[in-house]
Amino acid sequence: MQRPLIVARPALFVIILVVFVAAPSVVADAAQDQAVRTAQLSGASSDATLIPKDRLIWHVPDPELDRQAASQRLAEAREAGDTARVKYLTRLVERIDSIRRPEQLRVTLEDVIRRTLANNFTIQTLSYSPAIDTTRVVEAEAAFDAVFFTNVTKNNVDRPTGSQLLSTDVDTFTLDSGIRKLLPTGMQVTGQYGLRRTKATFAFQLINPEYFSTFVANLRQPLLRGFGLDFNRSLIVIAKNDRRISDLAFRRQIRDTLREVEELYWRLVQARRDVVITARELADFEDIYEYVVSRRDFDMTPVQIESTRA
Repeated sequence: MQRPLIVARPALFVIILVVFVAAPSVVADAAQDQAVRTAQLSGASSDATLIPKDRLIWHVPDPELDRQAASQRLAEAREAGDTARVKYLTRLVERIDSIRRPEQLRVTLEDVIRRTLANNFTIQTLSYSPAIDTTRVVEAEAAFDAVFFTNVTKNNVDRPTGSQLLSTDVDTFTLDSGIRKLLPTGMQVTGQYGLRRTKATFAFQLINPEYFSTFVANLRQPLLRGFGLDFNRSLIVIAKNDRRISDLAFRRQIRDTLREVEELYWRLVQARRDVVITARELADFEDIYEYVVSRRDFDMTPVQIESTRA
């Protein structure tokens, strides 16, 4: 009784092409991480796991680990003299070697996250926004700081005159100094001290030079526009909200970037496992095809052989 074999439809060279295209140049070192996590979840020590190493390698395929395991099994099969097993494992090692890249960089998920945070331009750009908005908060609060001001004026007038009642040379020196402060209610408080010195060539002036000083306290409170705490502190509230928005945007960018990085990392791990599984299937298909060809004189038709080869 003939038993038809059902195999995959793609041709062998197409499978080899898929293996080469999918082979990554960056090696995601996830097999070791998964073994350690399995030991941690099970409560075992770091040097012993519940799953044997050979089973763990088989269920977590990796090009490097699979090649080592296949090479070890190949050596054991040669020592045992199992010709069929040697032939199959030799083919498996060749298929795994075909997907290995000559230059590799082994990285863990922690390495990828650290490099992303250190070299991502978007994160580096957004990291300045909270600091910039903090300076804007300080700038808005500085509107209520006291301001010290000083004005100095010196004026010397020398002109001829035809009357003794007018001075021909007048030297004037004026100094105005004080403090000005804006209150949260909108009131402008000013305290100012003024000093005026006048020296003139006037024959009838008894005191020369003449000094005159003043002190002025000014309180100016708007009643309509610019009145109240809400209006005068609105810029501070807006600046603080902008700083909070910048901080939240920075945190969101970090979370989104790390999520994308971790997703791409595990996609890379999945791709590496897929190419190893494909290499295993390719070796199995070739073994099945040779077995089918060897039965062509017994119960295999040319149509079945060509279908298997396809």
